[in-house]
Amino acid sequence: MTTATLEHPLARRPNPGPAVQATLIAAALLPMLGGATIAPALPEIRDVFAGTPNAPLLTGMVLSTHALALMLLSPLAGWLGDSTGRKPTLLAGLAGFALAGTSGAWLPDLPSILVGRLVLGASIALLMTSMTGLVGDLFDEESRRRLLSRQQAAGTGGGLLFMLGAGALATVGWREAFLMYLVGAVVLLPALLFVPSPRAPATTAGRGPTSNDRLGLWMVAPVAAMFLVQAIFYVVPTQIPGLFARDFGAGPFQISAALSFMMLTMLPVSLLYPRLSRQASGPALVAAAFTAPAAGFVVLAVADARWTIVAGLTIIAAGMALAMPNLNNWIISSTRDEVRGRAVGMLTTALFAGQFLSPVLTQPVINAVGLRAVFSGLAVISAVTALGYATLARHRKQGLNHSPPPARSVRDAGFSARHSSA
Repeated sequence: MTTATLEHPLARRPNPGPAVQATLIAAALLPMLGGATIAPALPEIRDVFAGTPNAPLLTGMVLSTHALALMLLSPLAGWLGDSTGRKPTLLAGLAGFALAGTSGAWLPDLPSILVGRLVLGASIALLMTSMTGLVGDLFDEESRRRLLSRQQAAGTGGGLLFMLGAGALATVGWREAFLMYLVGAVVLLPALLFVPSPRAPATTAGRGPTSNDRLGLWMVAPVAAMFLVQAIFYVVPTQIPGLFARDFGAGPFQISAALSFMMLTMLPVSLLYPRLSRQASGPALVAAAFTAPAAGFVVLAVADARWTIVAGLTIIAAGMALAMPNLNNWIISSTRDEVRGRAVGMLTTALFAGQFLSPVLTQPVINAVGLRAVFSGLAVISAVTALGYATLARHRKQGLNHSPPPARSVRDAGFSARHSSA
């Protein structure tokens, strides 16, 4: 008797072709537009609405409100993807991204623009959870690793292009800067035409005792790693521009060039992830990722020239480029299809919580002991974190011979079913 009856219909499909992969890569670029797009327009927005009560505060919130919505709503967005299907939530996220994102071009006042930014955050939550969930639903392990690395690389390069495009639109007018979000409508059509509609069943036969049908303590490791890597890395965009200007007399263009070079160095590391992931486990790669900021922040703590600052930033960026696809793949490969959206939602919440809380946690310490001392402290925290995940990786490796196979998606399970018999 064969075991092919365990196969879900989705598992019989080959890995989707270039059109689907290109669409999912394009969708991965859009969250990069979240706040950076309108940053160049903020001074003019502040001037236009100067008569509004609390205008400086509300103008700053235009940049960050979507992140707050993302942090709070991502688990709900993931649950919707699990419950209603990921393609509908992907399409809703893309449509909302285009409509809410461009709302600043036509809404009349700051409070209504802030409401539009909240809707934008909810739309990005739908987009990110459904997009990452689809990668797990549609692709086998090796193809998934390649696609996640390409998404990270494309997001890095696309982020630079979007910043340039947003700056060009902002020179025309502050409302025109919001039109950059129309790219969501461009991605909507191929998503509608090419992305399939997988829907995992509520129950799946043949599950082993370690199948992750429920979210539990096992998620603490990847979610905590995501929070820490974001909280640590986000010190760079919030503090490095001031350091460059104050200590080295750098102007805006020089600061932008340094940060752009840092982002460009993330590209090759991202593309190396599939090869690295075949040699090491998720926890081991997290340990490697935190080793980079442990070294990079030491360089920043003692840097006495611009080039040493750039060197430290480059090392830190390498860790970030390795961590992001690895953490996504860790979550995807460890969850069943029917709970994957919720797991990705929790990971997304950790991502934006780290970004949101980074200045809240670090600025008081900087005020008390100075920026260089904080760099040293972040190096120590990164090193201790790397040691902790290296220990976890070693324990997991030792326990492999005593544990059942990890949970697989129906895509992977079906592949195995077709090649086994009883």
